[in-house]
Amino acid sequence: PANRKCIEALIHAGAMDGWGASRASLLEGLTAAMEWGARRRREREMGQGSLFGGGETEGAGAHPALPAAAEWEPGEMLRREKAALGFFVSAHPLDEYRELLVRAGATATENLPDLEDGSPVLLGGVPVGLKVSPDKKGNPMAFVSVEDFTGTVECIAFNDAFSRYRSCLDADRPLLLKGRLSTREQQKPKVLLEEAANLADLLEAGR
Repeated sequence: PANRKCIEALIHAGAMDGWGASRASLLEGLTAAMEWGARRRREREMGQGSLFGGGETEGAGAHPALPAAAEWEPGEMLRREKAALGFFVSAHPLDEYRELLVRAGATATENLPDLEDGSPVLLGGVPVGLKVSPDKKGNPMAFVSVEDFTGTVECIAFNDAFSRYRSCLDADRPLLLKGRLSTREQQKPKVLLEEAANLADLLEAGR
């Protein structure tokens, strides 16, 4: 039988959406469903099933009803998809900010290699990884992996920027990032972070 973690991952990934219940309901009802299935399996092994092979109401009883749980917020659903699969399926966290990013003149990560070293960059993306390390003076700085529609780029937040924007960078929410491109030593382009803002706040302010 499938283990709990495997079933949870399938629910998070949307593989069971065809059952007609919310993912939150499926997850909340998982414990009762697995306990019911275990009882059914034990009864079959002991020969206690229905004489005629039917009877959902015999032995272990009828299949437990799923609880009426409200679906997760879109952002939470996407975070769970990403954790289960490594990519987004049903949507992208930046979808509702497409128009805002176009108006702002944000650069797609796939176009960063076309820019010169030191070029100013405006980038819309979602932090998908954060590594905090001490700088040469022992102060915290961060390396942040940011994903947009076209790829991922590493943003480097030195101590001043990290201290000011840590709450944004560590929140797993769509951001608008401002910085300068670093393409030294023929490495993949990186962005030296100068400013960060929540896209949700910017969208609300523009309404």
